[in-house]
Amino acid sequence: MKLLTTLLATTVMIAPMASEARERNGSVYMETGHYASLPTASPSEVLGSSGPVDRFTQGFKSLTPDFTSEKDPNDPSGLYFTPHASTLGYGLDVGMRSKYLGVRGSYNKGKADLDFAAEGGEFNMSGNMESYGAMVELYPTGGNFRLSGGLRMNDLSYDLSGTLPDGYSRGGTSFIGSGDTQVAGTIRYTDPAKVATIGYHGEITPNIFLSADIGAMFLTGLDVDLSSSGGASSDPRFQQELDDIEDTISKFKIYPIAKIGLTIKF
Repeated sequence: MKLLTTLLATTVMIAPMASEARERNGSVYMETGHYASLPTASPSEVLGSSGPVDRFTQGFKSLTPDFTSEKDPNDPSGLYFTPHASTLGYGLDVGMRSKYLGVRGSYNKGKADLDFAAEGGEFNMSGNMESYGAMVELYPTGGNFRLSGGLRMNDLSYDLSGTLPDGYSRGGTSFIGSGDTQVAGTIRYTDPAKVATIGYHGEITPNIFLSADIGAMFLTGLDVDLSSSGGASSDPRFQQELDDIEDTISKFKIYPIAKIGLTIKF
């Protein structure tokens, strides 16, 4: 009972003091005639700068890609396409590179039609070319100069036809028959081949480049089949001559590559 009486007396004493303070526009007017600002705090100040809300927000931002930022125009990395023309025909390269390394796939298809003179005769070689492959690229300076190496699958098929004049001679041996000698045959290559090239991209715009490559495809040997008719074809020595020519052509090991194209980078 005595405790309850004491609490009631204390409340009666405090109540008049509280009524003397009036709130005005977020401040409290004290009996002394001065205003005292009420303290305010943001949620982050209440929770602390490293509170759970801030930690969640910072973690979410670190995992979310920044789609508003622009790609550095000087950054060479990315996906690219290169439509091109080459000694392997028309084709398309699709590649991906970082600053120093890259990979690309390539497809080519074309036709060949070549007239040439040899051994005193006139010849024509025509056929189809189709190949595809993959290459690894090294950009030693991190720029547009590159060294490339890889492997190509090939289907190269050519038809050869020509005429050797009567009295054709080779290596000191003359082949005389009753008129000109007709020569025909096929040259094919269907095996995989190693490829090595060097190239450069010359910038036209930040995303478009003029691309050029030179190099070689290293063959393992051509499949050659030649035959003859008329003229000296009945001479056994001439048949041996055709066999020697087949061996010479089949030993052709290096196919030159020259390519120019337009590279579009993404």
